[in-house]
Amino acid sequence: MGKMRGGCMALLWCCTTLVGQPIRQAKRTSTSLLRNPIKDIFVLHKNLISGDSLKVFILSAPLYALAYSQDKRAHSCFYDEHQHANIRQLPRTCSEIAKYGIGAPILILGSLAFLSHDTTLRTTSYAFILGLPFVMLCKDIIKKWHIEPGKRPRNGLFSKNKCYYGGFPSGHLAQAVYMTVLFGSRYGPKAWVPLGALSLYTFAAFVNCNRHFMSQMVAGGIIGTMYGIAANKLVDYKLAPFKHVGVYLSPRGQVELKASFRF
Repeated sequence: MGKMRGGCMALLWCCTTLVGQPIRQAKRTSTSLLRNPIKDIFVLHKNLISGDSLKVFILSAPLYALAYSQDKRAHSCFYDEHQHANIRQLPRTCSEIAKYGIGAPILILGSLAFLSHDTTLRTTSYAFILGLPFVMLCKDIIKKWHIEPGKRPRNGLFSKNKCYYGGFPSGHLAQAVYMTVLFGSRYGPKAWVPLGALSLYTFAAFVNCNRHFMSQMVAGGIIGTMYGIAANKLVDYKLAPFKHVGVYLSPRGQVELKASFRF
């Protein structure tokens, strides 16, 4: 138990020191980020419907197919069908940490949109909290489909005569991977390592406690990756200058003055 608490504290420390900057009131008000959230939502989903998302889908499809083909075999390692009992279980604290522990980094990283004085971090956190509700909405819509991949694995804590849906995709892993991809893309290993470890821990804990099949976890990861890439592009868009004026040399050798504006 002491090691688990220590690990959680280490993760929280990594989040608060993500970019090596103190958390304090921004010098410039963060309300400037909220000038046009409707437009930002449009840009976010415009980025979502892109070639990068298609690449993620195509590259992830074989991984999902492999996981789906091995779901029952992996499930049999943690569930005894004859006894209707969970087996080889980690302490219940592990699954509880995976279930509720994700809220702490979400709160910390989201709050940086208002507390950080660093423009890039503030914008990244803004994009994070802007996209997070849509990550959850996407998984909620899909979960309503009563399809075969959506069936949850058998669990000794629930009736074996009833079929439970809502397992596809994993919302917890979608959130964790969304954080990992977005902040990892902006800040490299110091974000990839702690948030990636959180994603892997969530994956392992939920498969072990028979909350999700492996394929359902992979599906959540795919959604999180797509939204993470789209949100990262939104950050680039927000940080790009609204206007740019420069002097250029034309192919004819003439000096030209050009101005560009972003609307």
